[in-house]
Amino acid sequence: MKRLPVAALVAAISLGLAACQKDAEQHARDVQEARQAAAEDIREAREDAAERIADAQAERGNAEAEALRETAKAQYDLAITRAEAEYDVAEERCEALDGESRDACLSQARAERDAARSAAESNRAAAIQEAERMERAG
Repeated sequence: MKRLPVAALVAAISLGLAACQKDAEQHARDVQEARQAAAEDIREAREDAAERIADAQAERGNAEAEALRETAKAQYDLAITRAEAEYDVAEERCEALDGESRDACLSQARAERDAARSAAESNRAAAIQEAERMERAG
């Protein structure tokens, strides 16, 4: 009779150890699955972060391009206004002269006005090209 309880005890311990072994293997699989899920979550978070950063950089580039366009327009308007105002002053000054001196003075005033206009247009065009480059790069 003593043998039966000892045999039962040995069988119970063996089953318990086998169950522990299966529990340990299951636990290892669960840990591995959790690690894989965490790695996937991290990868997705990195992709999302990279996309949001790229969007923000593009938005900033577009805003900078728009600001450059607005600045170019304001600088152009200022340069044209200045050229016209300086021409008006020169024209009044030239009107006080006689003959060829007056003609030469007016010719010089027109040439300076035209050069200022040309420079303003060239500067505006360069700024617009830069803004377009920024938008394409953004």
